[in-house]
Amino acid sequence: MRKSKGVENLLKEIITENFPKLEKDINISVQESLRPLSRFNPNKTTPRHIIIKLSKVKDKKRILKTVTERSK
Repeated sequence: MRKSKGVENLLKEIITENFPKLEKDINISVQESLRPLSRFNPNKTTPRHIIIKLSKVKDKKRILKTVTERSK
């Protein structure tokens, strides 16, 4: 279950599932990650956002470039 995993593991899992070539090219180093607090609302079924700060700016640029190319 995803809830038992850390945020960094969740990021790596998402990248591996959706962008396998990107995962092989870069070694993602997460500096800080968190999920913002939200009030408990049983009617809300959407997951909370994830905020991640990467150690290297070039990794961030590569991820964003890959995502924008895929969405075209």
